[in-house]
Amino acid sequence: MQHYQVASAGKVAILCRHQHSARLIADNLELTHRLIEDSPFNNTSAAEANLFSDLLRLRYDLQMTAEELIDRAKLPRLAPRERRATRRAILNCRSCLESHLVQTVLDAARCLLGHQPSADSEIELAGVCGDVNKLRWFQRADDAAIQIMTLHKAKGLEFDLVFHADLYDHVIPTRLYPPGTYGQVIFQDEIQCLNLHYVGITRAIKACVLMTSSLRFNTRGEVKNGAPSQFIGRNGAIAIPLTW
Repeated sequence: MQHYQVASAGKVAILCRHQHSARLIADNLELTHRLIEDSPFNNTSAAEANLFSDLLRLRYDLQMTAEELIDRAKLPRLAPRERRATRRAILNCRSCLESHLVQTVLDAARCLLGHQPSADSEIELAGVCGDVNKLRWFQRADDAAIQIMTLHKAKGLEFDLVFHADLYDHVIPTRLYPPGTYGQVIFQDEIQCLNLHYVGITRAIKACVLMTSSLRFNTRGEVKNGAPSQFIGRNGAIAIPLTW
């Protein structure tokens, strides 16, 4: 950051081929960071999942207001007493104890929906509220946090400094081993992988660090020998080696 005059860690991103790599980096990076993941609500209807998400975000983001959620719900005109009760139910999500969080969110959701959330969504909400890692998804990102995400999630974004990880043979590009092709190098979805590589490089404004190493993890968490991706140096592109 000092070398490339990057003013904020929020302008730095670590981009990975797979989510398990991003999670591994997040678990071990000691600097302030934010791991970008999919919403932890998978089995809840979109309307209820969005509402639960807003209520949990409000718990951690002091800039959010109860009025925002009331307006977003597009409720019929409420009497002053009903509006105060709804606002109180929403704000309780911010101040309640962790042990009361599930019921408090359900109470607020019932006020905004006009009916009790489904039993399946209640079960999933309890699972999310009981998992510290899933709750982290709703916490407001620190402006000084390094962003960690997959290449797919980075599309359309830009950062001053990008660390383009997972640049291994067998990872990007992936390989195929059809019968009778011993000794041949056959890539799986080479163009798709090359497009992802292009996405990674072009997210960077000032510098892109292409990351590889002599060892790597596979999807099962096993340590394997690592070799550089064939995309490094393709078409005469010259990467300047950095010793770590």
